[in-house]
Amino acid sequence: MSDNQLVVPGVTVAQAVCFPTFFEQTNIDGIMGLGFQANAQQDIVPPFVNAYRNNIVAPVFHVYLQKGPNGAGQITYGGRDTTNCKVVNEYHPMTTYAAYQFYLTLVSAGKYYSSKGWTALADTANSFITGPAGVIAGIADAVGAKWDTYTDTYWIPCEPKVTTQMVNFTIGGTIYPVTAENLIVPYRMKNLILLAALVACALAAVVQIPLMKIEPYRNRLIREGRWVEYRKEREIRRFMMDKQQVAAAVGQYVNDYEDEAYVGNITIGTPQQQFKVILDTGSSNLWIPDITFLCQFECDDQACCGAGPNYTDSCLLQAKFDSSKSTSYKSNGRSFIIEYGTGSARGFLGQDTITFGGIGEPQLAVPNTIFGQATSLAAFFEGQPLDGILGLAFKSIAVDQITPPFINAINQNLVDLPVFTVFLEHEGDQNGVKGGIYTYGGIDTTNCGPVIAYQPLSSATYYQFKMSAIGSGSYRSSKGWQVISDTGTSLIGGPKAFVQGIADAVGATWRDDYGVYIIPCNAKINTVDITIGAQVYNIDSSNTIIPLGDGSSNCIFAIFPFSSGGFGPSWILGDPFIRQYCNIYDVGTQRVGFAKSLQSK
Repeated sequence: MSDNQLVVPGVTVAQAVCFPTFFEQTNIDGIMGLGFQANAQQDIVPPFVNAYRNNIVAPVFHVYLQKGPNGAGQITYGGRDTTNCKVVNEYHPMTTYAAYQFYLTLVSAGKYYSSKGWTALADTANSFITGPAGVIAGIADAVGAKWDTYTDTYWIPCEPKVTTQMVNFTIGGTIYPVTAENLIVPYRMKNLILLAALVACALAAVVQIPLMKIEPYRNRLIREGRWVEYRKEREIRRFMMDKQQVAAAVGQYVNDYEDEAYVGNITIGTPQQQFKVILDTGSSNLWIPDITFLCQFECDDQACCGAGPNYTDSCLLQAKFDSSKSTSYKSNGRSFIIEYGTGSARGFLGQDTITFGGIGEPQLAVPNTIFGQATSLAAFFEGQPLDGILGLAFKSIAVDQITPPFINAINQNLVDLPVFTVFLEHEGDQNGVKGGIYTYGGIDTTNCGPVIAYQPLSSATYYQFKMSAIGSGSYRSSKGWQVISDTGTSLIGGPKAFVQGIADAVGATWRDDYGVYIIPCNAKINTVDITIGAQVYNIDSSNTIIPLGDGSSNCIFAIFPFSSGGFGPSWILGDPFIRQYCNIYDVGTQRVGFAKSLQSK
């Protein structure tokens, strides 16, 4: 007990009664995490965080590791190690306060380099440098290392041709060379040595999935002159749903998706079958059409499809899942039904491997995911360029309490962090073009600026939190409401009186037949200002004035009156807000962060 000591009273410690077999072969007794509380199990305060919160030490620690097979090292708590370490080259901001994660710009070795850019983690518990398999293979090839399938590692001659600055890492504007003496480790006195620092990481990942922009259903129906009829049908059904909810004393906010403008690709099964889905933070279930799907928009029997001009199969735009072609599919045996304002999605449940990202795109595979196989759908889906819906909210609001796909990925440790980021591009009145990126497992530092602030969730249901105030120009209200961040609608919705106040302030007028506020497309208006926590978020006119799609000079003012009927949130912050500010959905810490969107246009 001759070491220098730092005493921290009142620390919560886990006392293990069983542990992994790995510990049987080591001379260590346990693990002490030095990360942030946001990454701690059961939100326990880590020992060092406890120390600096109680003003025992400064909130800094320094790690020095000696070189060589017998090297040790030193951790300095409360300051810098000026004995073993030189002057600090540079500091780099972290991309999250859950782990020591930052942005890595470029990696190079010999003639190989990659400047794709990644989030990286400084981790004292890992004796390897890990990274994407393709990048690691490129580095290994450049330095002459060969993959050994028996040990799952790269091997290299004891005296490689490349001896200095073997691998270079660029962080910020600084290059950090890692020499051969830190990358090559002797192994059992063989002629080959283990290139211990270069192991392809195929487990936890950060995956970026592109989106495609589509024409919102509302705009399409307005353009085709069918919106009024659709709206009447929707209101009748909503009235019936409201009566049922009041009788049952329950309520749940469910999107109708008539204003949705973005879709992404997923695949299901082995081999993969691809589907275009709405990636929806306002719901928690995944479903797609099944091969047994009936074209009920025109008839009640699949046999009548194509029998005549009045019985065409308008479901042809939807891809359908064929479980008989998937070797990884498992039958579930339960049925499902989800009600919408204009109908329902109903069918049965199955289990298979779900992959975020389409064929040829970056992918995140999540095995053993339960999803809905729809045999009938709401009229909304008629002729729509999408196949289904993938909910990204919490399990607590999932129909039948099914674990949502991304929550399943977190539970299986398939992502670096229990976080995903949404970046939506502003593409104006264009359809079928790139619409943004979902980043699963981390923060999108390419398309999003530094995180401005995080707001804790009110509950682990929707991504719901407190909004303090909203206004525009001379109008402002600071009543305070519960709001949700919702990728499933292309507008911002709120209580009628407050929405009307904002509309009056910008000069927008209500058009009852369209069910939206109308404003001249060339109008010069003030920003819509939203206060969340201590921060004010300004939404400019490029995101609040949206083309109507009817060929006129009028546009939609992207705020609409919305009533939850006493259930759920009072406001919906949809695509206009998310286009202006990337939303970071921190599932693990149950909070939402906001970062300025770095639009290319």
